[in-house]
Amino acid sequence: MAELSCDEYQTVLSFFKKALEEEPEKHSYWYDIAFCKGRLGHWDDALAALNKASESQSEEPAFLNLLSHTHIKLKQYDEAVSVLKKALLLRPRSPNLLYKLAAAYFGKGNLKSAKSTILKIIELTPNFSKAHFGLGLVCYYLEDIRGYEQQITVLNKLSPELAQKLAALVRYQ
Repeated sequence: MAELSCDEYQTVLSFFKKALEEEPEKHSYWYDIAFCKGRLGHWDDALAALNKASESQSEEPAFLNLLSHTHIKLKQYDEAVSVLKKALLLRPRSPNLLYKLAAAYFGKGNLKSAKSTILKIIELTPNFSKAHFGLGLVCYYLEDIRGYEQQITVLNKLSPELAQKLAALVRYQ
Protein backbone atom coordinates (compact mmCIF):
# COMPACT_ATOMS: atom_id res chain seq x y z
CA MET A 1 0.00 0.00 0.00
CA ALA A 2 1.43 3.34 -1.04
CA GLU A 3 1.99 5.99 1.58
CA LEU A 4 0.02 9.20 1.13
CA SER A 5 1.72 12.56 0.81
CA CYS A 6 1.27 15.30 3.41
CA ASP A 7 -1.11 17.12 1.07
CA GLU A 8 -3.16 13.96 0.65
CA TYR A 9 -3.35 13.45 4.42
CA GLN A 10 -4.46 17.08 4.75
CA THR A 11 -7.23 16.39 2.22
CA VAL A 12 -8.33 13.26 4.09
CA LEU A 13 -8.20 15.19 7.36
CA SER A 14 -10.47 17.89 5.90
CA PHE A 15 -12.91 15.21 4.81
CA PHE A 16 -13.16 13.73 8.31
CA LYS A 17 -13.50 17.16 9.92
CA LYS A 18 -16.43 17.91 7.60
CA ALA A 19 -17.92 14.48 8.27
CA LEU A 20 -17.71 15.19 12.00
CA GLU A 21 -19.59 18.46 11.51
CA GLU A 22 -22.35 16.50 9.76
CA GLU A 23 -22.42 13.68 12.31
CA PRO A 24 -21.01 15.02 15.60
CA GLU A 25 -22.23 11.96 17.49
CA LYS A 26 -20.06 9.64 15.40
CA HIS A 27 -16.96 9.43 17.58
CA SER A 28 -15.15 7.11 15.17
CA TYR A 29 -14.30 10.13 13.04
CA TRP A 30 -12.04 11.30 15.85
CA TYR A 31 -9.98 8.14 15.40
CA ASP A 32 -9.59 8.92 11.70
CA ILE A 33 -8.62 12.50 12.50
CA ALA A 34 -6.08 11.23 15.03
CA PHE A 35 -4.61 8.84 12.46
CA CYS A 36 -4.16 11.67 9.94
CA LYS A 37 -2.71 14.00 12.58
CA GLY A 38 -0.22 11.31 13.54
CA ARG A 39 0.80 10.75 9.93
CA LEU A 40 1.40 14.49 9.70
CA GLY A 41 3.56 14.35 12.85
CA HIS A 42 1.11 16.35 14.99
CA TRP A 43 1.15 13.95 17.92
CA ASP A 44 -0.34 16.31 20.53
CA ASP A 45 -3.31 16.90 18.22
CA ALA A 46 -3.55 13.15 17.58
CA LEU A 47 -3.73 12.49 21.32
CA ALA A 48 -6.45 15.12 21.76
CA ALA A 49 -8.49 13.51 18.97
CA LEU A 50 -7.96 10.04 20.46
CA ASN A 51 -9.22 11.28 23.80
CA LYS A 52 -12.44 12.31 22.04
CA ALA A 53 -12.63 8.97 20.21
CA SER A 54 -12.16 7.04 23.43
CA GLU A 55 -15.84 7.40 24.31
CA SER A 56 -16.74 4.82 21.68
CA GLN A 57 -13.54 2.96 20.84
CA SER A 58 -11.56 2.47 24.03
CA GLU A 59 -11.81 -1.33 23.76
CA GLU A 60 -10.88 -1.60 20.07
CA PRO A 61 -7.41 -3.04 19.35
CA ALA A 62 -6.77 -0.59 16.48
CA PHE A 63 -7.64 2.33 18.77
CA LEU A 64 -5.37 1.03 21.54
CA ASN A 65 -2.58 0.45 19.02
CA LEU A 66 -2.74 4.04 17.74
CA LEU A 67 -3.10 5.43 21.27
CA SER A 68 -0.01 3.55 22.46
CA HIS A 69 1.96 4.65 19.39
CA THR A 70 0.95 8.25 20.07
CA HIS A 71 2.09 8.00 23.69
CA ILE A 72 5.43 6.58 22.53
CA LYS A 73 5.88 9.42 20.03
CA LEU A 74 5.17 11.89 22.85
CA LYS A 75 7.65 10.02 25.11
CA GLN A 76 4.83 9.18 27.53
CA TYR A 77 6.15 5.70 28.13
CA ASP A 78 4.22 4.85 31.29
CA GLU A 79 0.96 5.67 29.53
CA ALA A 80 2.03 3.62 26.51
CA VAL A 81 2.82 0.60 28.69
CA SER A 82 -0.56 0.86 30.38
CA VAL A 83 -2.43 1.04 27.06
CA LEU A 84 -0.41 -1.80 25.56
CA LYS A 85 -1.07 -4.09 28.49
CA LYS A 86 -4.78 -3.48 27.97
CA ALA A 87 -4.44 -4.15 24.22
CA LEU A 88 -2.50 -7.35 24.89
CA LEU A 89 -5.39 -8.67 26.95
CA LEU A 90 -7.39 -8.54 23.71
CA ARG A 91 -4.58 -9.80 21.45
CA PRO A 92 -1.96 -11.53 23.64
CA ARG A 93 0.01 -13.01 20.73
CA SER A 94 0.30 -9.85 18.63
CA PRO A 95 3.95 -9.35 17.65
CA ASN A 96 3.27 -5.72 16.73
CA LEU A 97 1.73 -4.88 20.10
CA LEU A 98 4.54 -6.70 21.89
CA TYR A 99 7.09 -4.81 19.79
CA LYS A 100 5.53 -1.50 20.81
CA LEU A 101 5.57 -2.64 24.44
CA ALA A 102 9.28 -3.42 24.11
CA ALA A 103 9.83 0.04 22.57
CA ALA A 104 7.99 1.68 25.48
CA TYR A 105 10.08 -0.26 28.00
CA PHE A 106 13.21 0.73 26.07
CA GLY A 107 12.12 4.38 26.12
CA LYS A 108 11.63 4.16 29.90
CA GLY A 109 15.11 2.71 30.25
CA ASN A 110 13.74 -0.64 31.44
CA LEU A 111 16.04 -2.72 29.26
CA LYS A 112 15.41 -6.04 31.01
CA SER A 113 11.66 -5.81 30.40
CA ALA A 114 12.32 -4.72 26.82
CA LYS A 115 14.54 -7.76 26.31
CA SER A 116 12.10 -10.26 27.82
CA THR A 117 9.28 -8.81 25.71
CA ILE A 118 11.36 -9.08 22.53
CA LEU A 119 12.23 -12.68 23.39
CA LYS A 120 8.48 -13.42 23.55
CA ILE A 121 8.09 -11.94 20.07
CA ILE A 122 10.90 -14.08 18.70
CA GLU A 123 9.36 -17.15 20.32
CA LEU A 124 6.04 -16.36 18.59
CA THR A 125 7.52 -15.15 15.30
CA PRO A 126 11.13 -16.30 14.87
CA ASN A 127 11.68 -14.43 11.60
CA PHE A 128 10.38 -11.03 12.79
CA SER A 129 13.45 -9.05 11.74
CA LYS A 130 12.48 -5.89 13.67
CA ALA A 131 12.45 -7.96 16.87
CA HIS A 132 15.98 -9.20 16.17
CA PHE A 133 17.01 -5.59 15.49
CA GLY A 134 15.50 -4.53 18.82
CA LEU A 135 17.12 -7.42 20.66
CA GLY A 136 20.49 -6.55 19.16
CA LEU A 137 20.11 -2.95 20.29
CA VAL A 138 19.01 -3.95 23.79
CA CYS A 139 21.89 -6.43 24.07
CA TYR A 140 24.29 -3.67 23.07
CA TYR A 141 22.95 -1.33 25.76
CA LEU A 142 23.08 -4.15 28.31
CA GLU A 143 26.75 -4.60 27.30
CA ASP A 144 26.01 -8.13 26.08
CA ILE A 145 28.28 -7.92 23.05
CA ARG A 146 27.94 -11.65 22.32
CA GLY A 147 24.14 -11.30 22.21
CA TYR A 148 24.47 -8.22 19.99
CA GLU A 149 26.78 -10.10 17.59
CA GLN A 150 24.35 -13.05 17.47
CA GLN A 151 21.56 -10.71 16.41
CA ILE A 152 23.75 -9.16 13.71
CA THR A 153 24.33 -12.70 12.38
CA VAL A 154 20.59 -13.48 12.43
CA LEU A 155 19.76 -10.14 10.80
CA ASN A 156 22.30 -10.70 8.04
CA LYS A 157 20.18 -13.71 7.05
CA LEU A 158 16.75 -12.13 7.58
CA SER A 159 17.32 -8.53 6.55
CA PRO A 160 20.83 -7.39 5.61
CA GLU A 161 19.55 -3.77 5.49
CA LEU A 162 18.50 -3.93 9.14
CA ALA A 163 21.81 -5.56 10.07
CA GLN A 164 23.61 -2.63 8.46
CA LYS A 165 21.35 -0.11 10.23
CA LEU A 166 21.97 -1.75 13.60
CA ALA A 167 25.73 -1.84 13.05
CA ALA A 168 25.73 1.81 11.98
CA LEU A 169 23.55 2.84 14.93
CA VAL A 170 25.84 1.11 17.41
CA ARG A 171 28.94 2.51 15.72
CA TYR A 172 27.69 6.07 16.35
CA GLN A 173 26.81 5.53 20.03
